[in-house]
Amino acid sequence: MKKSLVLVLAVCFFAACFGTAFAAYPTRDITLIVGATPGGATDTIARLLSSQIQKNTGKSAIVMNRTGGGGAIGQTYGSTARKDGYNVTVITTEASTMHLAGTAKYSFRDFEHVALIATAPAVLAVKSDSPLKTYEDFLNAVKKDPDKVKVGALAEGSIWNLALRLIEKGSNVNVTPVPYDGGAAAITAALGDHVAAVACGFSEILPFVQDGRMRILGVTSAERQAACPEAPTFTEQGCPAVIGAWWGIGLPKGTPKNIVDDVTAVFQQAITSQETQAFLKDRGFKYNNRKGAEFTKWLNEMDPVFKKAIQ
Repeated sequence: MKKSLVLVLAVCFFAACFGTAFAAYPTRDITLIVGATPGGATDTIARLLSSQIQKNTGKSAIVMNRTGGGGAIGQTYGSTARKDGYNVTVITTEASTMHLAGTAKYSFRDFEHVALIATAPAVLAVKSDSPLKTYEDFLNAVKKDPDKVKVGALAEGSIWNLALRLIEKGSNVNVTPVPYDGGAAAITAALGDHVAAVACGFSEILPFVQDGRMRILGVTSAERQAACPEAPTFTEQGCPAVIGAWWGIGLPKGTPKNIVDDVTAVFQQAITSQETQAFLKDRGFKYNNRKGAEFTKWLNEMDPVFKKAIQ
């Protein structure tokens, strides 16, 4: 009887002490760090994954919007967060560009690369009732009065700002950029006539084009987008501006491998779901999933591409 009681107590003791160590991840809610305002492409992807994780694990992935600096504040915070697997960052193109432009110290090398999710080109767009009906109209207006034609974008060194600079170079003009903390904020500014145009992501502008409020003047892709085939590329309009953005999942550099593996399994299940893939396609993203070492290899291959664009 005493031996049985001792055995039961021993089992209870070990379960209490070590049970959580063997429990399936996640055992509590995850913080999903986003460096952009609600409603933009990055925030949209984060909330999409959050809903899938809730569905798959029963735990919440709580989106934390830490905005500022074109994504630098949130991503810098994410790169220095606790290495426990419960502070996960949606890393974006700015991790490839801002350190090259000298506008932020962090880079993609400050993260463990969990998974690439999607890519998308940039656009230059105006309100549907704008007198600037075509990219040629836009160019003529800029040449006539560059200070008057203000374009909403993100901070210097961000992907949408970089896309705008490439458009400028390709057409030999100078525009007046107005920085916002995300594509959604820049689009809102354009809709409110605070800026004449907006440089943002194709996926961000697509819903506003579909409901008739915005019109795309050009897309920074090599070919027209299937989701909006009427929108011309810049290349076909004589402006060689081809560049795009990416979105992925990262953990602070040095996070233990077993934790990285656990996080990867949960996020890959969310990323590769049919619901996620269908949503991304409908919203104008290109599904481009790569995990771990494949993601790292892709980032390293893209590094000289962004360097060339910034020069």
